[in-house]
Amino acid sequence: MTPTPHTSIQEFREAVAGPDEEIDLARAALVIEKVEYPQLDIEPVLRSLDALAARVWARAGREDDPPRQVMALSSVVLEDLGMRGAEKNYYDPRNSFLNQVIERKVGIPVSISILYLSVGARAGIALGGTAMPMHFLVRVLGTKPPLFVDCYNKGKLLGEQECLEALRRLSKGRIEARGEMLEVIPNRVVLTRLMTNLKMIYFNTMKFDKALPILDRLLVLSPEESSLLRERGLVRYRLGQADLAREDLTGYLDGGEEPADARAIRKLLRRLG
Repeated sequence: MTPTPHTSIQEFREAVAGPDEEIDLARAALVIEKVEYPQLDIEPVLRSLDALAARVWARAGREDDPPRQVMALSSVVLEDLGMRGAEKNYYDPRNSFLNQVIERKVGIPVSISILYLSVGARAGIALGGTAMPMHFLVRVLGTKPPLFVDCYNKGKLLGEQECLEALRRLSKGRIEARGEMLEVIPNRVVLTRLMTNLKMIYFNTMKFDKALPILDRLLVLSPEESSLLRERGLVRYRLGQADLAREDLTGYLDGGEEPADARAIRKLLRRLG
């Protein structure tokens, strides 16, 4: 059966159902990739991650030594697989799609981190994504003092103060770097970070037909987020989907406290009839 947008989004709902800690990040990320590559066969990709995890397990040994485990993970992902951070064409959407990242051996911080987290989970290494703005780091769980992995920058191991200093540099001092920015975030938020990047790439390149299914999936994760409903309504308007645009924009206005752009949205709704 040829995949359709409906079957793909249902597959995504199933991938993110249940307790957050049980979500398979790799599977969910690959289902997101079907937005661009509907014929993608997910199972062989997942089996390849299992094989990488077995290699990590063999290399790390059985001792409960998180730094050693992470070094083994980095050696498999960065050296054996040859993964590297995107330096050119950073905003190429392929850098956000897990299978493309694996095939091309290049990605952005969040996509390489998802690869780390997914292989690490299969190898029994306790890791989590962090809430750090402007970048994405992996936190090694259960270590004191805290230990972080910059998967994008050659798997560099960082302490808390090094991470905060990096954030100050990235933001040129505009962001007040605080320890809570390094807290672990839920898997659904990791996926939201990934899709938000994709959404902005498609917005910036005026590919609204590609942005629409990403917005659909963002709303699966955050159905209460009125700004997403507004964005989807405007995208549907641009794509000529008047009835669906009207439904979204009306829902946006009815979602609670009157938004600042309510007047402009009502004007657009009158245009839609």
